[in-house]
Amino acid sequence: MPEGDTLKKIQLRLNETIVQKSIREFYSSDPAIARVDFIGHSIRAVNARGKHLLIYFSHGYVIHTHLGREGRWRIRPLSEKSKYHSKMIVAITTDSWFAVCENAPIGEVMTEWELQHHPLLSNLGPDILEPGIELESIVNNLLRAGNVELGENLLDQRICAGIGNIYKSEILFLEQLDPFQRTDNYSSKQLLSLIENTRRWMRRNIAPGIRRTHWGHRTVKWVYKRAGQHCMKCDQPIRMRRQGLQQRSTYFCAHCQNVPENQWELTSNG
Repeated sequence: MPEGDTLKKIQLRLNETIVQKSIREFYSSDPAIARVDFIGHSIRAVNARGKHLLIYFSHGYVIHTHLGREGRWRIRPLSEKSKYHSKMIVAITTDSWFAVCENAPIGEVMTEWELQHHPLLSNLGPDILEPGIELESIVNNLLRAGNVELGENLLDQRICAGIGNIYKSEILFLEQLDPFQRTDNYSSKQLLSLIENTRRWMRRNIAPGIRRTHWGHRTVKWVYKRAGQHCMKCDQPIRMRRQGLQQRSTYFCAHCQNVPENQWELTSNG
């Protein structure tokens, strides 16, 4: 599932291949994007902001994509160019490379002025992978919403952009924190350690290869998608419970994370 580290990988790959290159062909299945003429212009920059990707063009337009659950970017040499089809939100061809975004729930074009006033993007919190970010500002944002459960707060992109469901479950397990406790039940020191380690693991996973938070055995993750299996630290069963208004899945070990039994309700092995 695309999270902040996935988008950073895409940014780096696009920077290596198509930035500063002239566009030979351009296609979009979205008429609102297709109406803008991109051919002959170049890509000025690519920026990942949390889970969002922004592509800046030399004539002042910006394409914004959000991959959701099913979307993806593919970047291939021109010799491996695919045929255009109805699921292509954006397809960009240069003299050497073909880059395509497929199945993304959000794809739109705007001017740079419109980007600055975008109702979603202008309200994003600090990007956890942004160089030089003050992590204390994220902790302060968490504590301002202190009456919300910690697991739910971590997914609020207005508090911190880039953290998704996988890292939420994995790092809360590694930090031995109860996802269902109010955020302000934890100290600033505990929350800073949580954010520091989330950033550390996400930066590790920018490197090529599969995303992982665990080495050894046959699994690459401690708890995520492991409900019903045994915890690799204490041998108790991993559980999953839906959390928050969006009912996102939270995976946890009740023993390692000191989750009270009355919080096991709505728990599933799914």
